[in-house]
Amino acid sequence: MSENLDNKTSLTNRDIYKFVRGFEDKYGGGTLPTLEEYLRSLFRGIDKRMIMKRVSQFLSVLLLIAVSACQSSTGDLKSAYTARNVAFNSGTQVYTFSYPATWSVEEQDEMTVLVSQRALLDDLPREFGAGQVLVLVRIAHTHATPASIISDYVAQHHDQFTFSDPILYDINGRSAVRVVGIRVAPEEQSLTVAVDLAEDVRGVVGARLAKGELRVWQQTVLDIANSLHLAP
Repeated sequence: MSENLDNKTSLTNRDIYKFVRGFEDKYGGGTLPTLEEYLRSLFRGIDKRMIMKRVSQFLSVLLLIAVSACQSSTGDLKSAYTARNVAFNSGTQVYTFSYPATWSVEEQDEMTVLVSQRALLDDLPREFGAGQVLVLVRIAHTHATPASIISDYVAQHHDQFTFSDPILYDINGRSAVRVVGIRVAPEEQSLTVAVDLAEDVRGVVGARLAKGELRVWQQTVLDIANSLHLAP
């Protein structure tokens, strides 16, 4: 299951789907043609102006794919961190996670705070700007499943955010659930992930950022959640 964060992503995926299916339907059973042969077969009988228009559209799709790849590269995590917090409903819990090397980290009593810009640790803006990301990491000793944790979170914040449908997925055999929220005033987005760390131990990673920034930073936040483990 995939998330469509805006119409542009949805349309791009549809263009790619049409292109690939057209390719498979014509050449699925034989020798694969060159790109030039395939383009000629698509546009045979169409005047040169239409050919150039479709080639331009095709190249635009490839460009959007390249841009998406560049944006996802912001999720590369290069620094490891070991935190020692008071876990919710329990005593001290030691855990580890990875995060971008240029970010800053601060431990508080019951959570660890990560920010993309150090100034955010001193003063949170009323509205987040481009490139400003706040991430909270927390451990909970509870019988509640990741799905239940996300469900409770949505219920507690439904008056502030409009939430997407939660998405259930798997992190190396561990169950996880994530949900995206959008707030109108001030305009911002949220991404919250709950992940199973051990028997009756859950990790919760929550991010806040400016509206429209989730498409750039979503993979970074998910990578932080994916790297979360209890210390041995």
